[in-house]
Parts: sequence; structure tokens; C-alpha cells
Amino acid sequence: VYDPLGYLRVQTLKLLHKKLQLFHDETTAELAVALIDKISSNQSISSFSIQVFDIWKLGNKETNNGMLLLLSIDDREMNIQLGKGVKKISSDQLQAIMQKMIPHLQKEDYDKAVDIGITELISKFNELNLFGPYFLMCVCGYLCQCCSEKIRLKKYQKEIDGLQQHLQDKQSAHSPYFSPVCAICMERFSDEHIERMQKYV
Repeated sequence: VYDPLGYLRVQTLKLLHKKLQLFHDETTAELAVALIDKISSNQSISSFSIQVFDIWKLGNKETNNGMLLLLSIDDREMNIQLGKGVKKISSDQLQAIMQKMIPHLQKEDYDKAVDIGITELISKFNELNLFGPYFLMCVCGYLCQCCSEKIRLKKYQKEIDGLQQHLQDKQSAHSPYFSPVCAICMERFSDEHIERMQKYV
């Protein structure tokens, strides 16, 4: 958190640093906050944000997962700059985050505004980055279920074929048919049970 003019309380700075460090430890992503008084008249807040983002080299070098929340207090402007690895967060979502901050900025409650901005960005980042693994888990689970169902159906078919063959055999048509597998759950009976039943066949 860069706040050379002291817009934020010391206690807030400590809490924000702790939150940002935890976020980095859990995700390797870097989220930085900068509060300045104003930007030179010949530069937009967007271009200035890009400049700060590049100078600070935010984010992992390989994934480019850096984020910057910059507030220019006297200019009454703010901007959120994202690395290429965080482009899943749309501009509409960024606007929604800043809209939540505005009421607190109007009251000059910079502590609350920045905390909301950071919390929302972390939440959105985690939400979008958790979807990929979750989707993969769902697909793997579905495929495993399909394979399991296919194996179970094969067992059923094998038992049906065995029964039909038994009934078609003239010599065994009047003798009891025994299967070592339960007809309901398709689980194999214990060896003790199989041995006991075979005495009656």
C-alpha cells in the first residue's frame, strides 16, 4: 500500500498489508494500492496507472497476475489496472467495484473505500480462478460415474446371459440357477456364502 500523504489510518494500513500478503501467499497474485493527491494535467489516470503498474512490475512474471488500485484524491478519480493474467475480470465488474467505493470516497472515508475495493477485487479474482478447477472436477466426476455405470450394466448383462443360457440348457432347465453376484446391488457374495449355496445347486 503506497500512501505517502497519510490518507489512511495506521491501523487500516496494517490490516490492508496483512490482507494483501495473505492473498499473495494463497494465490501468488499481487494486488497493490496507491493513494496520491493528483496527477499532472497532461496525463490521464489510465495511462498513469499503466506506468505505475509497469514500474512496480506487479504480478508473477510467468502468469502476469498483478492488480493495481490507484486513487487520485484531489482529481476525484480512480482506476483499476490488471495484468494480462487477470483479464477474466471484465470492465463492467471493475466499474461495479468502483461504484461501491464512491459513496465512501464522497464522505472522505478512504479507509472504508479502499478496504471495499481490495475485498471485492480479491473476491472476484478467487471466484473466477476457482471456476476452472471446479469445472474440471465436475467433468472428471461425471466421466467416472459414466464408467462406473457402464461396468455395472456389463455385470447385469453377464448375469442375464448366464440365466438365459441356463434356461436354454435342457439338462439344467429343472435345476436351480445360482449366481455368485447379488442380482440387486451386483456385489459379489462372500466365499463362505458361495460355498454354502453351491451345495444346493
